[in-house]
Amino acid sequence: MNKRNILGWSGIFMCIFSIFFAIWAGGWWGIVGGVILAVEGLKVDPINSMWVGIGILRFVAAGVIGWFSFAVLFSFGSLLLHMADV
Repeated sequence: MNKRNILGWSGIFMCIFSIFFAIWAGGWWGIVGGVILAVEGLKVDPINSMWVGIGILRFVAAGVIGWFSFAVLFSFGSLLLHMADV
């Protein structure tokens, strides 16, 4: 394997990984985790307003988190593909 082949495969892997990581970061961590955190904050006897606030913030910012993580990882993957001249 030469250097161009390794760069090409690494770039393809990073572009594919960016899709799955963005779905996890925006979907699971942001939306599901945010809702769970807000609900847990409401269930405790004295309501934990910090958990509720952070949960709502995670839910609201889920799209931005997903798109930003996708953009950063995909740009590095495409840079590797460009360096490999694929």
